[in-house]
Amino acid sequence: MIALRTMEGIALERFSEKTAQQLVQSAQKYIRQSFVIHEQNRLLLTDAGKLYADGIAADLFFDHFI
Repeated sequence: MIALRTMEGIALERFSEKTAQQLVQSAQKYIRQSFVIHEQNRLLLTDAGKLYADGIAADLFFDHFI
C-alpha cells in the first residue's frame, strides 16, 4: 500500500485478478469522494486524496491483508 503514495500509484496487475477487483471495490468510496482515481489498471491518489493517504492506505491494507 506504500505504492499508493507514489506518482505511479498501485499497479493492480501485481495482484491476482480477484484481489485487484476487491481493491477497486474497496476504493470505490474514495473514488466517489474524488480522493482516488482508477485508471489504466492503477489506483492513484488525487491531490485531495494525498491529504488522507495514510488513512486510505491503512483502510485498503486492513480490508485485504489482515
